[in-house]
Amino acid sequence: MNEESNPGLKLIYSMQHTRSSKNISKLLWTLLTVYFLASLAHFTHNAEFIDAYPNLPIWLTRPMVYLAWLSVTAVGIIGILLLSHGFRISGIVVLIFYAALGFAGLDHYWATPFSSHTPAMNASIWFEVVAAAFVLIALLAQLLSISRSLHREKLKIRVCPTQILVVL
Repeated sequence: MNEESNPGLKLIYSMQHTRSSKNISKLLWTLLTVYFLASLAHFTHNAEFIDAYPNLPIWLTRPMVYLAWLSVTAVGIIGILLLSHGFRISGIVVLIFYAALGFAGLDHYWATPFSSHTPAMNASIWFEVVAAAFVLIALLAQLLSISRSLHREKLKIRVCPTQILVVL
């Protein structure tokens, strides 16, 4: 089955594979940049002051913290590449996962309370968390917009639910 023989599949394919410079809005670029910098600041602070952070596992080393940041950042880069190459839904889903990783900094408070951290530690943690939250909100809004567009078009064209799974 291809999109030419099925108008519903053609619609979903076009929603997923749009080649446009507008795939990543200026707002989303700005939010992703702020989150990237916030994440870099937090992980750098963790790595450089690893001995000062209370109750971190003894096996956690400075290079491991930087490697973790590179891993998290790679998820974001994959999402951006998908989105910029026209894979809107896939890119948004990967970027949602990337933004969700920004909440991992809150794990510091599982080990010790807020008051056990220095103001700089708390600032770097919360800068990352708030930046990730803004990215997450923007991405969920885009996903909702796509969902509404699909729903409006579904009312015009009969689409079998299994066809959606083929494209997503």
